[in-house]
Amino acid sequence: ELYQRTGIQKQIFNTIYQLMAVKEQQPEILSGAESFLMVPDYLNYLLTGVKKQEYTNATTTQLVNPSQRTW
Repeated sequence: ELYQRTGIQKQIFNTIYQLMAVKEQQPEILSGAESFLMVPDYLNYLLTGVKKQEYTNATTTQLVNPSQRTW
């Protein structure tokens, strides 16, 4: 079902599974988070001060629905 929604193959290193592990093992980390940036987006933020996700990189997380272009 997840593959049908995202088009991304299930891999244990995908962001969705990493975030779920953090949620289960250290929920206080996510509850204190204000935003989510992947490494390239974080570097861009450090250089520009703009928090923004690059779409093609975001789709690799398995958190994006490409048909609706939403998280």
